[in-house]
Amino acid sequence: MKLNRRNFVLASGATALLACRDRQPQDSALPTGSPVREAEPAPWDQPPGEPDASIFSWSLQVGDVGPDSAICSCRCTLESGNLTLVRADGNQWVEDQYIENVLTNNGVLQHSLKDLSPDTAYRLVWTNTERTLRSPVGRFRTALAEDQDRVLVFGVSSCLGSTGAPWPTLSHAADAELDFFVLGGDTVYADGSLNRADYQAVWDKAMARQGLVDLSASTSLVVAWDDHEVDNDWFEEDLIEGQYQAAVDVYRERMPQKVGPDGSLYRSLQWGRTLEIFILDCRGERGPGWSQMMSPEQLQWLISGVQNSSARFKVVVTSIQVTDWSTMLKDALDTSRWSGHPEQRQALLEGVAEVEGLIWVTGDMHFGALTYVDPEGGTAAHQVEVMAGPAGSRVNPIPGFFTGDASQYPHVLSEADLWTWCRFVCDAELGTIAVEFRDNANAIVASEILAL
Repeated sequence: MKLNRRNFVLASGATALLACRDRQPQDSALPTGSPVREAEPAPWDQPPGEPDASIFSWSLQVGDVGPDSAICSCRCTLESGNLTLVRADGNQWVEDQYIENVLTNNGVLQHSLKDLSPDTAYRLVWTNTERTLRSPVGRFRTALAEDQDRVLVFGVSSCLGSTGAPWPTLSHAADAELDFFVLGGDTVYADGSLNRADYQAVWDKAMARQGLVDLSASTSLVVAWDDHEVDNDWFEEDLIEGQYQAAVDVYRERMPQKVGPDGSLYRSLQWGRTLEIFILDCRGERGPGWSQMMSPEQLQWLISGVQNSSARFKVVVTSIQVTDWSTMLKDALDTSRWSGHPEQRQALLEGVAEVEGLIWVTGDMHFGALTYVDPEGGTAAHQVEVMAGPAGSRVNPIPGFFTGDASQYPHVLSEADLWTWCRFVCDAELGTIAVEFRDNANAIVASEILAL
């Protein structure tokens, strides 16, 4: 019998097959799949200088890597710093670049690396000008070249509230040496902040916590924001002069990222033929009174980008849920979800309805879930959304009280103190994405293999 959205097998503690649009993985007695990543050398054990946590606070960050580029940053109390970059060459590390006299801006060293090699492991360290004192050592991999394909493994979480700090889920993710990690929104809770100093203090506190220190040193980050990076459920008309820009500036400094179209926060990153990731801004373009989810320009950019992507998988990071939760949550907090903007939601879902390999990734509501976007018969009844996290915010118990038909929501993880991160394994040749929800002990609490 061919699998569809209603007759797949679900078993507690086991991996099941969840097929979308009546698709199955490639039929083959011995499927070969995409090639896997080559082993990396042992961690770089001879960086220059001695560690100094007072000068180089927290860890360091690498963001939005491409096949030949990356943006790296580190908090530093000096006026300038030097950057040493080594790359994997067989089973050893060889020096690749040495950049001198990078000036500190607002307490942060930031530099855009160029001329890197695709799908290559790198390690880096920031030092003082004498190379006697240094930051922790960081690691990242560059993206695949346009014509490359291999199995990609990445992580996702969101909502780094203080209840579950210091976020051991992120430390476990760091141990995996992932290709990249997505922070899907509410990385900080800056509620009540008004100016640059306020936002800096909130980010400084979050980035000094062990989970985020470990994670940001272990792999590159792909970040989206939600409301709490500015204020809780903020309205444009309620912000004071300069507040929004202060929030954006500090966010970009602390989380290095590319600038999107016309200076926007939304953007896309491609990892060869395997996947393209679309990072949305679902908060900054809502307009007065939340008149829209996003600008018409961003909406059209997303639809066109997904339709025309050459990658096998299209991963859309939306801090706000696309899934129709009305069966379970009725109209509660409806405007905080795409369903509160039905015209834009329908235009989006109709625009990407025929696209293969699409998966939605989100956070925000403080529980983990794997759902179908629409109920049976809806435009996106065949599409899957994964709600990853929370990493530390108090878990929302409301879904646990639902007793109705939950077939649209195969996995809902709302137990108290169940903080999670999601591990995604993407195999373009097989057309599958394996999803695992992992808890504070790094145990798998739910999993699926999606046939896309």
